Amino acid sequence: MYTENMGTVKARQIYITEVAKGAPADGVLQVGDVILGIGDQPFAYDPRTEFGKALTVAESEEGDGELKLLRWRDGVKEIVTVKLPVLGSYSATAPYDCPKSKRILEQGCKALAERMQDPDYGLNPIPRSLNALALLASGDESYLPILKKEAEWA
Repeated sequence: MYTENMGTVKARQIYITEVAKGAPADGVLQVGDVILGIGDQPFAYDPRTEFGKALTVAESEEGDGELKLLRWRDGVKEIVTVKLPVLGSYSATAPYDCPKSKRILEQGCKALAERMQDPDYGLNPIPRSLNALALLASGDESYLPILKKEAEWA
């Protein structure tokens, strides 16, 4: 994001620095692309907020999993679509008693557990401990073997 004296008040674009293989944006966005807006509308204020709102709509049944972005690549602007899984809408009580929040937590913990089981996993102690706490807080007993390993490491 554009910053001026470490502030992002004037930011109106998102510069792509990495696209994970297999992610919904893989094949649609690439390093060096710039997201200028949502659909055919340029960002009018903080792009993180506008992007987040558009993402929430795209993940709903109403959005049908389609996140339309105004992309700039090599001097050319075009509207591209990132296809997302439909997760539903947040409940009025989100994150409590919210099926969408529950799905996001479950998917996040699953991805974190897979990463933690990678033989090359070895962050510095603070994020590594926080990752273990996240799995512990999930209450999912299937993560106990991973947590045991992390406790022995600690």
